[in-house]
Amino acid sequence: MKKLLILIGLSMIFVTNAWAGYDYKPLMVWGDARGSGSVHKFKISGKSYTITDRHQTGISGDSDNPGDQFSDTYKGYYSLFPNYNPNGTDMNGSSFDNFSGFYLGTIASKNDDPKAANGKLATLISYYLGATGDDTFTITDFSKVEVDSTHKNEEYHNKDLTVSSPDGWKSGKWGFSGNSSKAVEFYTVKSAQEYALYYINPAKRNGVWTTAHLLTKVNVNGKGGNIPQLSHFSGILTTPGAPGNPVPEPATMILFGFGLLGIAGICKKKNRLFA
Repeated sequence: MKKLLILIGLSMIFVTNAWAGYDYKPLMVWGDARGSGSVHKFKISGKSYTITDRHQTGISGDSDNPGDQFSDTYKGYYSLFPNYNPNGTDMNGSSFDNFSGFYLGTIASKNDDPKAANGKLATLISYYLGATGDDTFTITDFSKVEVDSTHKNEEYHNKDLTVSSPDGWKSGKWGFSGNSSKAVEFYTVKSAQEYALYYINPAKRNGVWTTAHLLTKVNVNGKGGNIPQLSHFSGILTTPGAPGNPVPEPATMILFGFGLLGIAGICKKKNRLFA
């Protein structure tokens, strides 16, 4: 019996070292409504959001562009080809469908406000991560690269972050200089009246971006609805390779309690033997 109590106590402690990741919540509409173009309107802490699913469904018969793939874990879409390829085959003759991380949705907003530590973007990310209380996500460091309206340059910079595009600013690369200790965990791609939000886990120092998940607004004459050129790229920063902060599962905490009870039983039995 004594050996059994010791085994239970130790095993429960080791189990508590198994952590679950964030409790990821989808930002887009799922279930039967899942599909490109579906719209999700909701409120978080009194802040209103309109999020559209604009994942790429691919082109029929085009094996080089099968479209974005859905991840049950991260509740978003990922690209099968997350590397920049200017000679890729698709509807625009470029690599418009390539992006880093997981596409979480397209948010209708004129501003993705990375400057606000607890603004609408930070609140949305906290909701996605299922982070509440002391674990609420705050933006402590970010880098924003503005692209001028002429799009005449192939590269734009903000200190040690560079965003580039050799094919018309609808897709391209982003990355930090070699001496930088920063990496991107979340990033937004902004143009027109909306921005697309992406999550990278673990965080990376460089990657690729696309405006394929954005559309220009349709005017009264029915014109618009086109994939736009990039307005700016905003990276929410952390250290390279950093995973999402782990949160213990409720079941793990229960097992931890049983482990403590097992150890308490062992100590109590020892005290009786020595008394």
